[in-house]
Amino acid sequence: MEVLLEWEGRQVLVVPFLGPGISFSPLQGHLKLEHPRKGLVRMQLPQMAIALPKATFIDACWVAGRDGNALTVIQGGARVDVFLDDE
Repeated sequence: MEVLLEWEGRQVLVVPFLGPGISFSPLQGHLKLEHPRKGLVRMQLPQMAIALPKATFIDACWVAGRDGNALTVIQGGARVDVFLDDE
């Protein structure tokens, strides 16, 4: 979450995956994080909000070859890739 907090307000490209090889269309916009209740962070983009509950957090790591500007977050059975898009 620290990385996402640092990226708040910056232009990002977000790819939400439902399973291996199955994703929504990429979303673009300025990253806004909301904290509606303890243990929940919501990534707010113009097209959609993505909830990241602490209870289902599994792992986060850099996207291969994109250290420092692309993050993979694994939540429960889903995965969300977040790419900085403003550089």
